[in-house]
Amino acid sequence: IINKKLENEAVAVMHRLLKRNTPIKIINPLNSKFIETSINKKGNYPKIFNVVISKKVAAEMVKT
Repeated sequence: IINKKLENEAVAVMHRLLKRNTPIKIINPLNSKFIETSINKKGNYPKIFNVVISKKVAAEMVKT
């Protein structure tokens, strides 16, 4: 479904509209953990997703 692959061991974030290197802050509302990074790629992916993140970013968001 996603036409570009992400390196899951890297901190990678794709967004459809934001330009590359745009700084962003992603917050997990369940535990208030956040990560500050920047957009790595613009991508073409299903419109149901607002942003596509790598597994490493997801893992950091749920750490206890």
